[in-house]
Amino acid sequence: MNETMTPTEAARVLADASRYEDALVQRTEGLTVMVWGFVTPAIFLTYAAFSASPLAPVLWVPWVGAGAVTTYLVWRSAALSTPAPSWERPGWSLFARWLGFVALMTAAFFVFRPQTAAGPLVIVGLMWSAMAGLDLWRTSPRGRVAWAACGGALLVAGAALLALRASDASALGVAVLVTALAPLVAGGHQTLRG
Repeated sequence: MNETMTPTEAARVLADASRYEDALVQRTEGLTVMVWGFVTPAIFLTYAAFSASPLAPVLWVPWVGAGAVTTYLVWRSAALSTPAPSWERPGWSLFARWLGFVALMTAAFFVFRPQTAAGPLVIVGLMWSAMAGLDLWRTSPRGRVAWAACGGALLVAGAALLALRASDASALGVAVLVTALAPLVAGGHQTLRG
């Protein structure tokens, strides 16, 4: 067996590898969006069930933590040729960005103090749109479109609920549906196209 390649064959192999890696990134980004399509409505449902709890200010923390861990594991499973992560600078940088984003979201809810699910829906929509616009996670252009589409859907739904002065039950129902369906559709589309 001859393992020698011509320059043309080597270029073709490198181009094929690049396409495979891009497809893997697209699928992994899509799955990440879908993960948050489960986490976000779970937060709304948890607050609906336990809003009177003295733990209300931190009820979202377990869900965001579970989402972050699941996101990490999804990306880790896709890193077929990457060494195991370490606590070196890039890992700390991503963690710091995530922590900053969580702090910003916490501050928004502390200042805003929503009365129905419509207000948080707008804030979460702004957050998802900001992730697309600021590109904190170095997402692909298709991934940014998916996050922006989700953020836009959440913003429009939340603004409509506020404009219509929707009841608590209606706002909760719409918030749960939109925060689940938008990411599952956008993430599923990106995953299937990847």
